[in-house]
Amino acid sequence: MNRYYSIFYIVILISFGIHSQTFAKEEFPINSVVSEERDFFLKYFREILSSDFGFVLIGAKPMALEEFSQPEFIDDPSKKRRMIEYLKILFAKSKRFSLRTHEDSNGPYSAILIDLKAFHKLKVDPNEELIFCDTDIAAMEHLALLFGYGKENGRFYSRYFSIGLTLNKHSYLWTTLMLPEDLLSQLTQNMKIPRTTIEVPYEVEYMKVSQGFSSLEEEWEWIIQNEMPISERDLLPPMWIKKPFFGAKNSRETQKLLKKYDLAADQLGKMLHNDNWFDLVLEKISFS
Repeated sequence: MNRYYSIFYIVILISFGIHSQTFAKEEFPINSVVSEERDFFLKYFREILSSDFGFVLIGAKPMALEEFSQPEFIDDPSKKRRMIEYLKILFAKSKRFSLRTHEDSNGPYSAILIDLKAFHKLKVDPNEELIFCDTDIAAMEHLALLFGYGKENGRFYSRYFSIGLTLNKHSYLWTTLMLPEDLLSQLTQNMKIPRTTIEVPYEVEYMKVSQGFSSLEEEWEWIIQNEMPISERDLLPPMWIKKPFFGAKNSRETQKLLKKYDLAADQLGKMLHNDNWFDLVLEKISFS
């Protein structure tokens, strides 16, 4: 009798597992992606997850920005817009994540993925307006915390950005986040100059030097020496995961965060290296 109930119980569990997987797949049926673009979607979705978006997906950071800077998207912006539309469908019914998009007259051009549970833990409204003001230290502290860089590194970046503007150290490629693509194209065409040489188009008040430095130039040199270059954000096997980080090299906050991201990168890499990686991602997204 006990054996009969054990077999019955196992059958129920297996049936429930199959139903749960089917339910997840039904929430994002692969036929939502037109047949000729399925390989394209899966390839670039997996690539996107190998950086900041993936760290949000596994709960390692609260929020991530994706600007779709792969050459294929730059050469053909329509592909980027289609990719974003598929992502909107994918996350539309998620109970754990929220996907925001930035759009211009041509459609979406960047996206932000938000971990709702992480925002709730930080007592932050996931619907709040995100203020991207690099010269506002309080705003940068808040934003850096949400992006997973930490408050101290938020202050570090704000000084890097502000002093660089004051000393005319920055020459920017205006990213799609800062300026919609349709307006950017119009400006670069009218100005007849390459995108990479556009200067920041506003004046910055002269800044006061921080305590411990004799001049802004001295403080700038200290910042440059202590900034963590992109090349030092090691790509980790098995999927060569990009650690999502900007900050000062030797601070305690940086070292603590990098240890956390090393562990997260290993977890993320193993998931994306699995043959059933897309099913594992659907389970993480959580539709119920």
